[in-house]
Amino acid sequence: MNAPRMRVSIVSAGAVGTAIGEKLAAVGHRVDYTAAPATAAENAQLLVLDLGDSDLEAAVAELLPHVQPRQIVLHTAASHGVGVLQPLAERGALTIAAHPAMIAADAARLDGCGWGVTTRDELAATVAELLITEMNGHAIAIAEQQRDLYAAAIAHGSHHAAAIAAQTAELLEQCMDAPSMRGAQLLSEPLAQQSMSLALSGEFTPAAPADAATVERQLAAIGAGPARDSYVAVARSLAAQSAPAAVWEVLEAASTSQEKDFRF
Repeated sequence: MNAPRMRVSIVSAGAVGTAIGEKLAAVGHRVDYTAAPATAAENAQLLVLDLGDSDLEAAVAELLPHVQPRQIVLHTAASHGVGVLQPLAERGALTIAAHPAMIAADAARLDGCGWGVTTRDELAATVAELLITEMNGHAIAIAEQQRDLYAAAIAHGSHHAAAIAAQTAELLEQCMDAPSMRGAQLLSEPLAQQSMSLALSGEFTPAAPADAATVERQLAAIGAGPARDSYVAVARSLAAQSAPAAVWEVLEAASTSQEKDFRF
């Protein structure tokens, strides 16, 4: 079953909206871009709101007098479900929250992408799945009350993971006889990719440090800074599950030292 060809207006503040527009245009939808939600509502059968949280709420208020029954309104914010669109639903709009789980946004990266989708009813869920399938994506249902957790997971798996990857590369570069970011990338990129792939497949379980003396030497080698903070935070998380008492004591001492450093 294919979704009908529609007039689509993208109200966008960024690259995600542009990528969505390109994918929908490629399968025959008539797409335009606008910064004015009210103007978009006059002409479109599908409105895509690719906006930040505060801008999204303002756009809903602006759309309210103009939205039409059976118009589809989809937003891409990770932390909101369809509750933010409820005023539009009460005027007859079909509302969808659909966030593509990606960092860098362009049309090619939408291929194979999972989307966190929240809807009010089965009809909206079907429409969302048809649209996302047309963009070569996968619709994953997220409950309304779990959107904050979903957004936290996305942030943890993207921004936080990227920070650790960048810190890893910096530490590896410091190790080299002839430091180069290219060399650090050659060492760290396969490590990051394999760790993620094997962890998600269940073939690799992150392990807590097993030897206190090793942890002390590694902390001393890293020195003060964000990389040490990340090392301690993640190692403590793992050690809380299973680690020798001596390891936990070293990490607790390092954590206490960090807390003192943050005090003014």
